[in-house]
Amino acid sequence: MGGKGRLTQGLIKKLTNYYGWAIKSHPNDVPGMERATYYHVTSTDQEPHHDLCPSGTDSWCLHNRALAKGEPLPPHKHKLPPHPAELQENARNAEAKLQELASTSATKRKQDRLAAAGDGAAADSPDNVSFVVVSLDSVNDLLRCVKCKTCGGDVNISKCDREYGLAVKLLITCVNCGDISSAWSSPRVAGDQNINPFSVNILAARAMQGTGNRQTALNDIFSAMNISHRGLHIEDVAKLRKKKIGRLQWPVLPRS
Repeated sequence: MGGKGRLTQGLIKKLTNYYGWAIKSHPNDVPGMERATYYHVTSTDQEPHHDLCPSGTDSWCLHNRALAKGEPLPPHKHKLPPHPAELQENARNAEAKLQELASTSATKRKQDRLAAAGDGAAADSPDNVSFVVVSLDSVNDLLRCVKCKTCGGDVNISKCDREYGLAVKLLITCVNCGDISSAWSSPRVAGDQNINPFSVNILAARAMQGTGNRQTALNDIFSAMNISHRGLHIEDVAKLRKKKIGRLQWPVLPRS
């Protein structure tokens, strides 16, 4: 058994010690003791699960002990599979989600998301947001009069691969420093059910609904204009400039 897969002899010894500590921390609670031990050893730096471990400066859990002392958190060394109870719960949740999706058409889900976004966006209505369709070449022509705050080098703006509808991730790059800042071309709108859509997509969907068209018509229109994913929100460009870009510190020489 020792050494097979990730359950090494050293880890078996550690598990034995953890069980001893967990038994003392969870008297008359065997399931709680098991969960505390398994969640502890299956934790990772990205997903720590030490809620069931004892807290305080004298805790046997190094993670919680460091938290109590305000010290740097120790790295997680073990990568055992999750606790069986957690796997079963995840499987049940996944099955319930699949059944929910199967009982609702894709069109209905999109309409519900749009309705939820519209209901939750009363305080930050996209109607108050202005957009402009602009060529990135024109934007970079304007950026010739600004410089990188760090090194004074030239900067330019480009679009990343990340696109959600008409919203695209914009990237400011310095010729010397490389990538220095990024922002979405459209602000998000506060929504419900963890849905925070982009304003430009809500406005586009409303426009299509108002004219009796669907998303396909919207895609065709912008595709014909060659701007299918290039909606640019002016305020976001201004935010980029304020973060890492300063105005040119010396006068621009007139063209001869």
